[in-house]
Amino acid sequence: MLHFSLMSVPPVQILAVIDTSQIARREKLTGIFAAANARKWTVKPVTKSISEAEIKELFKSRRPRGVIIDGFEPPVKLPRRFLKGVATVMLDGPSTRRHNLAAVNHDNSATASFAASVLAKLRGESFAIVLPEKNNYYARTRAEAFSRTIAELTGKTAVKLTADQRLGEKLRRLPRPTALLAATDAIGQQVIEAAAASGIAVP
Repeated sequence: MLHFSLMSVPPVQILAVIDTSQIARREKLTGIFAAANARKWTVKPVTKSISEAEIKELFKSRRPRGVIIDGFEPPVKLPRRFLKGVATVMLDGPSTRRHNLAAVNHDNSATASFAASVLAKLRGESFAIVLPEKNNYYARTRAEAFSRTIAELTGKTAVKLTADQRLGEKLRRLPRPTALLAATDAIGQQVIEAAAASGIAVP
């Protein structure tokens, strides 16, 4: 009589390096968990900054087969030597040419063009996009697509503003009503606060 012993196979370990301070990023993590659960993988979230010694211990104990990194503002920068031989995917990060890693990105041009097409229907006196103080690839892409689509649909030039200390003053100068796109959720909140402080109504 033959006896077979079935050895349990440890689940695939995935590290998800992602800041969860914003709802959009928490939703990314929820999606990662859903995909991993469907495959019976185990996900270890890394949501805050940790030391290099802690990173080393994490890779030693978990031996991850894959790492998913929120490429825009990850809570910790993993030294490249830890990623050697580990499948790594950047979410919404800079170009793959810069990092030589797989990347899954929003279509920033399509997002901004869609926003412009919606705002163009409001027949505003002026159009604007508010960008971060520290410009980056996704903000530039959104600004270019937004400006191009507004020009095509309305014949007007979209004003580019920076979300800095003078934002309220800049908003006051715009002919109203103004149809405006904030480059990020956080900038959207800045716009609302600056408008309120400047006595500008926001529908």
